[in-house]
Amino acid sequence: MKKLIMTLFVLIVLAVGGLATYISFMDWNNHKEQLASELSGILGVRIIVEGNLNGALFPQPHIEANQITIINNSNFEKLASIERMEMAVSL
Repeated sequence: MKKLIMTLFVLIVLAVGGLATYISFMDWNNHKEQLASELSGILGVRIIVEGNLNGALFPQPHIEANQITIINNSNFEKLASIERMEMAVSL
């Protein structure tokens, strides 16, 4: 039983380490359109991310986006332009 618990613990640590490594080396710019689409659906406005996306899991989970434009869906009026935005989760 002790061997099983130790094996499960090692597998969980390896999975978390693999996920953290993948996220740290991932090119966030490949997911720009998907992120903008999801945010547009949630907020009800069109989101355009023209700049770079960066993110990390350690030491604090965060994502940074540059050159964001928010457009009203009904009349296509530009509501806001954001030069740089960073979102972080405090643990």
